[in-house]
Amino acid sequence: MANDDLKETLSMINQSLRQMSKELIEAGERQAKERKELTMELIKERKELIEAGERQAKAHQKLLDRIDKIDGREANRMGRIAESVVANLLVWFIKKYFAIEVKDVFREVKIEFKNSAKDSDIDVLAIGEQVIVAVEVKSTINEDHITGFNKKVIRNFSNVEIVPNDRNKRILELLNKKQKLCGGVAFIGVAKDQTENEISTVAEKHGLFAMRIMGKNSVELCNIKNNCKLKRYNI
Repeated sequence: MANDDLKETLSMINQSLRQMSKELIEAGERQAKERKELTMELIKERKELIEAGERQAKAHQKLLDRIDKIDGREANRMGRIAESVVANLLVWFIKKYFAIEVKDVFREVKIEFKNSAKDSDIDVLAIGEQVIVAVEVKSTINEDHITGFNKKVIRNFSNVEIVPNDRNKRILELLNKKQKLCGGVAFIGVAKDQTENEISTVAEKHGLFAMRIMGKNSVELCNIKNNCKLKRYNI
């Protein structure tokens, strides 16, 4: 009798252990399944966040591109306005501050460089019997603009050729070997990291005048306090 009771007890314990083992396995499988589902959800959310970030980055870049285009168009528009002001007032300006007589003024003069396939243009060119005045016009100017213009055009004018097109025909008729070349820069504003005094100093260093465009009918000489003296070059 005692043996039968022991066997029954052991059987019950064994069944309980098997049931517990089964429940533990099932619980482990459920947890593994839940972890897998959670991992898949996290992967999906991460992917969605990455895609959303990429979409936002693309949208932001498109916005920046649009702003650049707007800024470019605005800069071009301001540049054309500045050129017009300089062309209209250059005869008066150059006579008032430097006692130089010029009569004919031209805009966007196409030029080429000898022994080079490159071409460029002079924003404003004024011609007198004895002097030629070349002007680089910028809506916003920096020191590199001045240095580049002086090196490429002013000091290199002996290697510059006026393109013989219909627009330049009159210019070619007015040029002669007796004339001297001088130059300057004109601008509405200066780059954020520079000052007007710095721009004037650099222009003065290269023997160029610095003209500040004040309005539609108003310009002034920025480096007048330094008694700006223009360098003159043979052409």
